Amino acid sequence: MSAGSAAVIGDGWAALLACARVCAAGDELFWIAGTGARLLPPLPALEDGPGTAGWIAAADALGIAPQPPRIGSFLREWRSRSFRETRWAAARDAAERVAIRREALWKPERRFAGLFDAVFDPPLHGLEAAMRGVLLEKTLPAARITRHGAMQVKSMTMKPGGWETVLANGVNINTNYIIYADKWSALAGIEGVPRPLAFLKGRDGHGALQVVFTHKAAMGGGIDSGFLSACTREQAEELQRNVMGYFIDGGRRSVWTVLTAPDESEDNHEITKKLRRLKQTLDRTFAGADWLSSGCADFMSTVTDEQVHFEEACVFGAGLYPDEPICLPRNAAFREGITVLTDGYGPADAGTQVARAFEE
Repeated sequence: MSAGSAAVIGDGWAALLACARVCAAGDELFWIAGTGARLLPPLPALEDGPGTAGWIAAADALGIAPQPPRIGSFLREWRSRSFRETRWAAARDAAERVAIRREALWKPERRFAGLFDAVFDPPLHGLEAAMRGVLLEKTLPAARITRHGAMQVKSMTMKPGGWETVLANGVNINTNYIIYADKWSALAGIEGVPRPLAFLKGRDGHGALQVVFTHKAAMGGGIDSGFLSACTREQAEELQRNVMGYFIDGGRRSVWTVLTAPDESEDNHEITKKLRRLKQTLDRTFAGADWLSSGCADFMSTVTDEQVHFEEACVFGAGLYPDEPICLPRNAAFREGITVLTDGYGPADAGTQVARAFEE
């Protein structure tokens, strides 16, 4: 075991940011993908706030210097047959902005659609990809990084002077401390984790269906805004959910997300229906010569390839992450115990969690 070493478990935003900060601290990093659960950012902007500074600090730690983010309204909502600024963007004050967004969006969707947006250059998905590249390609000078792919964590056990993490394939990893940033639904099944785990209760985990489309020709090239459109509803469906997304790679690809309720996540038929409704929504909203290339009748006729991914219980509809990092055993100091982070409240909140955990 090195003089300073950490096992970071998870493959999402919180894990990525934590890995960057571990390297910046000069500690040896063992990055374990765990369940492999990971979403692309559902929108191209972060909610402006402490999480923005958390992302900047992590990027700086990896030698990536994003331009100062632009702050404003970078989300366009489909209503009255065109894309317009969101309803809450026109609010007179912060309280009214909160109230209008609460009325407009399903609660788990608010984890991604900010009251005020911060847009990086490169945008969030590009910044994330650059950070992953530095870590996975091990180009950071003097960093000591060992990567373990998706593999179930069997146990995390306290030992004299640190912790032993055992993977399902039998690999043992000894470190001074652990940062668990994987799915919380998997945490209770890991042997040796100090109890109680009362913080797991009442989170109301929702699923996320994501699709990445490749287009015949560029669509929305140069547009850095995200898009929000009410999803076509099933007959007798009361819940109004939204499709969120944006264009990348100069408009040659696009990323779209729709969230699912907890009771829909294990029903493949329901998930298939949501995919169909997502496509119908895009056909309805992206129409006409302003969007479609010659010979294309609708959005889906522009698509040459699609990659579909579903992640269950990955977005929390209830609760908040506490102001102080969750550490196990209870009241353990950071860099001594297991610090528990989550992507469940969105990428901005993940940035806030990591920044607070690494505060000196």
